Amino acid sequence: MTSEHAKLTLLLDTLQQHRGGTQETTFLSIGGRGYYENPTSQLLQFFLNPQQEHGFGNLFLECFLASLQPSPKYPLDRFLKGILSVEREVPTSDKKRLDLVLEGDDWLIVIENKIRHHENNPFESYETYVRTRSQHGIAALQVILAPFPGEQRKNWLRVTYQDFLARLETRLETWSDSKNGKWLVFAQDFVKHFQQELYTLPMNDERVRLAESYYPEIEKAEALKREYLAHLEKNFLEWVQELIKENSAKIEHSSLGSGGWGKWITCDRWSRGKLFLARYPAQEERLNIYLGVRLDELSPQEMKEALIEAEGDTLQLMRESSFTTENSLLLSSNYFESLKDVQPKLAGLVAFLDKFGRGLPHQTSP
Repeated sequence: MTSEHAKLTLLLDTLQQHRGGTQETTFLSIGGRGYYENPTSQLLQFFLNPQQEHGFGNLFLECFLASLQPSPKYPLDRFLKGILSVEREVPTSDKKRLDLVLEGDDWLIVIENKIRHHENNPFESYETYVRTRSQHGIAALQVILAPFPGEQRKNWLRVTYQDFLARLETRLETWSDSKNGKWLVFAQDFVKHFQQELYTLPMNDERVRLAESYYPEIEKAEALKREYLAHLEKNFLEWVQELIKENSAKIEHSSLGSGGWGKWITCDRWSRGKLFLARYPAQEERLNIYLGVRLDELSPQEMKEALIEAEGDTLQLMRESSFTTENSLLLSSNYFESLKDVQPKLAGLVAFLDKFGRGLPHQTSP
């Protein structure tokens, strides 16, 4: 073992020991799926509805509205009156689905909840839904709830989990109603879990000493990570180009939150499909590489056939439900812990894309 390797190993061992006592166990972390979008939307559906039994009234909704950026043109107190419903997975006219829709007597709020995935949703479909619903004096807000500010999208407001959770934490600390003690524990657990799951822990004296003691090794570790990702990207692209026997393949990048990344391969022959390699941030101490495909503009019959083949014994792909729409499909493998395990799986996915990702988009008969 070289001296540099030994120092990096010591650094990683120290970080592992340091990490062990820094995060508080939560109910959601025990379940292991607490950062998935669908379970999170279910929790928000419950807590954002003042009529539910949690007993917090408008507390969650007030904190959410106070976190809106930029500030909406409507007075915020308008959206705290006359709430009728909070619904999940609300279908649009073209059968896309909105994560959350809050409806009041004279107002509407639609929320696109993003935890790990990048923003490639059918926003035009969502906007058509809102325009249809917000006629006759209805005030409407279109909101993206995500861990980080992101690029400003026209006609959409943003709420970061960081701001939303901080406001909730402050309000819940002073909550004194003893009637809802159970729900207070759950609400504080919700806040604590996502603060730990989505964001870097705050600096303290121990972390400062750690950074100062190992700063040269930290720089080398960061360089090693950059070199590894460049190596991964180069090999991924070359492996696919070798399989498709053409040079039109290219890589697109996407960020999937702190520590996450996505590498999407497109090429001329796949007019309706993409191949991806991704790493989603997780609590497990492993790399967790996922391999998969995205298909768009499928007919109902093509969707059925693609799912049967994808979920069969050969490919064993899983459907990502948060991305499945009427004619689009995202499928991913179970995770791999090493890049060398990815290459043997590529030929099957390339053949799958050649079958379902080629050709003109399906045209519906008039």
